[in-house]
Parts: sequence; structure tokens; C-alpha cells
Amino acid sequence: DLHSMSSLTYLQLSGNGFTGSLDALFPADANDQPIFPNLVTLNLANNDLSGQIPESRLRRMPNLQQLILHGNPDLSGSLNEMCKGNVVSQIDVDCDTISCKCCQSGNNCPSSW
Repeated sequence: DLHSMSSLTYLQLSGNGFTGSLDALFPADANDQPIFPNLVTLNLANNDLSGQIPESRLRRMPNLQQLILHGNPDLSGSLNEMCKGNVVSQIDVDCDTISCKCCQSGNNCPSSW
């Protein structure tokens, strides 16, 4: 039920050993309504999350500036749409398992800093 906390600005859940996919945290919505409308930083690093990254759901966070997902070796997918330089200024993922133009260009990937 975290997604119902509309005033949340910073969500730090790194290093907790969470398992499973990100889909439960970011519910589907046929109307594409914003989720976490005030969230600026999402840190889910160093857990055991797996499956495809739901990029279309993450893009429903209009104020997200930092997305930190590194240390989840079973996550896969793409963040190319989020890396177009709109609002998100930092995308921190495992570039060897996640397709991300930022990682490929060396702009926002921790392995290239």
C-alpha cells in the first residue's frame, strides 16, 4: 500500500533482502494515473528483486529525479525511455543486466563514475 502515500518524497528501501518483482510496488492503472506523485528519490538498491523493470509504471512518477536499483542482479529490462533527460537526473543500475542509454553513454551509471 505504499503507492497510496501521495505525499512521499523519498523512499529508501535498500539492503533489506526484498525478493520478487517490482510490479507489486507499482500497480497497473488503465488510466495511467500518476503514482507517488511527489516522489523525488527511489532507492531499492541491494535487494534480491527480480524480473522485468516496469519502465512504463516508473514513468508515472512525474517528479522522480533519482532512480537507484543497482545490486539486484536478477532485474532485467530497459530504462531507455527514462534516460531521455526529462526529469530523472540520476539512474543508478547494474549496466550489465539493464539496458539503459545512460549506461551505454557513460552519463549516469555508477560503473562509469
